[in-house]
Amino acid sequence: MVTLSATDISEGLSYHSFGVFSTTALYHPHWMVKVESSADANVLAEKILVSWRSFRHGLGDTNDYVILALGGRKDSATVLNSPLEQGFWGVDIIETRDPQGFLSSINWNALKGARPTDSVFEVFNYPEA
Repeated sequence: MVTLSATDISEGLSYHSFGVFSTTALYHPHWMVKVESSADANVLAEKILVSWRSFRHGLGDTNDYVILALGGRKDSATVLNSPLEQGFWGVDIIETRDPQGFLSSINWNALKGARPTDSVFEVFNYPEA
């Protein structure tokens, strides 16, 4: 397995984004890459997943897994030194062969149920058959 740095991910996503969004590597314990676009959050998440799959395929990956984008809008005040500002979206990208098992393991339904419906989303990208 190849370990990817924030710079590797930023450059790989940017290369495979076809100009739909721009990326900046971050040096933060949780957030690795800042993605900027004028696209709606759900549309942007779909574009990121397509770019992610293309990027990973270019690294020689088998792409036999589901990629998830789990997003939440930052509705509370910003914490000092956080790259995620109030009103912006934080999105986690997950690769898994068992998406429902993963979502269950993090109690996703309860997490998203505790938030307003317009402040959270999930997008799935399945491998091509």
